[in-house]
This record gives sequence, structure tokens and C-alpha cells, in this order.
Amino acid sequence: MGERSRASHSVDVGMRAWVGVSFDAIVQHSSTIRDVLRRLKVPECDREDVLQNILLSAWRTVEAGGFRAREHLSMKEALRRWLHVVAWHHTTHYREDQERWERGRGSYTQLAF
Repeated sequence: MGERSRASHSVDVGMRAWVGVSFDAIVQHSSTIRDVLRRLKVPECDREDVLQNILLSAWRTVEAGGFRAREHLSMKEALRRWLHVVAWHHTTHYREDQERWERGRGSYTQLAF
């Protein structure tokens, strides 16, 4: 009793019920994601790898029904904003992984020649 579906809750908070987004629609935002990665200072040599992780993660989330668009936004604008957040999230994890790698690398002793 009292339980509501996610779709009905989405309507209550100004969100559209789940709407499918094609992979092509996500890929069309690649240049915007690259710009976000540049502004977040992801090294150029790693940007394409991080971009691929973002695109795959975004697609999996869409397929799982995890993307909801605010009703007052166009789908294109909602997707752009959401992908910006996904890029920021992945950049945060990228930095954590890089710091962990650097700490691990520093723990190795150098061989004396």
C-alpha cells in the first residue's frame, strides 16, 4: 500500500517518464564531452579513452532506464546536461584512479645500476 511506480513519481517531480534515447543521439554529443574533458584538465592522451567510457556508461544507463528528462527541457538539452554530469562523474573517478596508480608506482623501489 502506498507504493508508486517510478513513472508516476517522475511525473510528480516534473520529470518525463522513461524515454528511450538512441546511441547515435548520445554520440552526437561527443564534441561537447571532449570540451568538458578538456576544461576538467584530463590529459589529451587519455581523453579518447575517458570519452569511450562515458559513452558506454551513458548508453548502459539509458538502456537500464536511468535517464529521465525534465519536462521543461528539450530532449537534446536534457541529454546534453545529463552527459555533462556523467562526464564530470567519470573525470572524478579517472583522477582517483590516476592518484592511486601514482601512489602505487611510488612504492616500488628503484633498481640500482
